[in-house]
Amino acid sequence: MLEYDVAVIGAGPVGSHIASELAGLGYKVAVFDAARTAGENVCCTGIVSAECYQRFIAPLDIPSRPARAATVFSPSGQSLRIEKTETQAYIIDRPALNRTLAERGKHLGADYHFNSRVVSLEPSPDGCLIRLERHGAGDAAITKVAVVACGLSSAIPRKLGLGRIKYCAVGAQAEVKTGVDEVEIYFDQELAPGGFTWLVPTWNGNGLVGIVSRRSAAYGLKAFIERFRSNGKVTSVSAVRQKAIPMAMLSRTSSNRILVVGEAAGQVKPTTCGGIYTGMLSAELAVTTIKRAMETSDFSSRSLAKYDQAWRSYLGDDLRKGYLARRYYDTLSNRQIDNLFRTIQTTGLHEQLLGWRDFSFDWHGALLLRLVRQPRVIRVLLASGIGWSPRSLGALLELTTS
Repeated sequence: MLEYDVAVIGAGPVGSHIASELAGLGYKVAVFDAARTAGENVCCTGIVSAECYQRFIAPLDIPSRPARAATVFSPSGQSLRIEKTETQAYIIDRPALNRTLAERGKHLGADYHFNSRVVSLEPSPDGCLIRLERHGAGDAAITKVAVVACGLSSAIPRKLGLGRIKYCAVGAQAEVKTGVDEVEIYFDQELAPGGFTWLVPTWNGNGLVGIVSRRSAAYGLKAFIERFRSNGKVTSVSAVRQKAIPMAMLSRTSSNRILVVGEAAGQVKPTTCGGIYTGMLSAELAVTTIKRAMETSDFSSRSLAKYDQAWRSYLGDDLRKGYLARRYYDTLSNRQIDNLFRTIQTTGLHEQLLGWRDFSFDWHGALLLRLVRQPRVIRVLLASGIGWSPRSLGALLELTTS
């Protein structure tokens, strides 16, 4: 039987970052992933903030391009161009990020096991038993602590009694050829209910068309691709992929010998559905907690709960505000979104927003609070055509008074 100090389930950026940090400290680390190789079937656009890029991505030397502007479109075709003089974000090669971080983990001593699906985790006073399916056969490993970092599709947190994230969306994305050279974002509640669509140029005439939607993501993606084909923005299309995206936080992310990190924990910005930065920040808190547990030989629920407390203290309020805004956005009609665009355009609110000191690509809580407290914005949000459910109105009230 394989024996390790730490087992990480998932070879994405979050899992590999944890593996690298702990292996670099001298612990015996394993990474298990059901995929055949690192970076396989990635469904993520790879837009990260300048802050995230400088802290976690730049040292890796992977393909990327800076972005300082984007055009946002309403359902009727109104547009707002958002631009700053300094770089706000970077578009990175997401499959390359997975591959490079995995290679870094291996270099630092972590063992990577691909084609290895984790069937169950069974914590006990003596360790955590990991039951595996590897290359079509059963296998097992034992570890002192296990980190679940394998995305929302994993049933492991639910099986461990840590809860289940029910409020989620589906993301779908396709690789395309495009002549567009700036990011474009589209809102349309009929084709992307509760979400949005994007066209993002990468490099060498390539790009990504993607959608986040509460339902019928594949249908909405197909419709937008056809729209882009008809207006000449997109030519060939290939490699369509999709995945579930959490829009809320997991109720518990730690237990006896177990930590849950990244998308599996709901550490994703509900506003943009981006999870790289929030996941990486939480990964560092997980490393700190595991290191302390190793030093004290205490892997109890009480000991590992310090991780849960730490990441919620750091990220929880911002993610909660994003969740409330997302719940309210779900109820908006296309007419209201158009009215909101018109209000922002005529008042120049988008230009004011870019000038606010608390404007941030990553931290949306304070920004949302200031935005929804603008009198003209409130009047539009309370206009006719909205879904007047108690939950939606409660979310708006909670957001504006938080």
